[in-house]
This record gives sequence, structure tokens and C-alpha cells, in this order.
Amino acid sequence: MTKIKLKKREMNDLNVFVRKGNKNARMLTRGRILLLANKGKKDVEIQDLLAVGRSTIWRVKNNYLNKGV
Repeated sequence: MTKIKLKKREMNDLNVFVRKGNKNARMLTRGRILLLANKGKKDVEIQDLLAVGRSTIWRVKNNYLNKGV
């Protein structure tokens, strides 16, 4: 399992982004995955909460670690 540790500014930006909800569902789901992972939720918990696949969670985390938000 990959540990995600968002910076304070990234976390604030993602919270605003998700709350506004102006983007497409895919982008909002990616933001929610990162926020939940930052809170220490396990991949299985994120799967259940957001109804996404394990590979989606892995890909979002991997993209964050390689490219940032």
C-alpha cells in the first residue's frame, strides 16, 4: 500500500475543488481518493466508499507520487 501525504496547500485546494463540484465525476473521484488516502484510509475502504476499482486507486496514487496534484 502506497502512503499518501498531502501538503497543507494541496489538501486545502483539493477540499475546495471537491466541495465546489464543478468538474466532471472522474476528476472529483480522483480528488476524493487522494483526500481519503491522506486521512489514512486503506484501499479497500476507499473502494467501498467511492465504488471504484483497486486499479483506479493505485493509478491515482501513483500519478500523485510521480506528478503531484
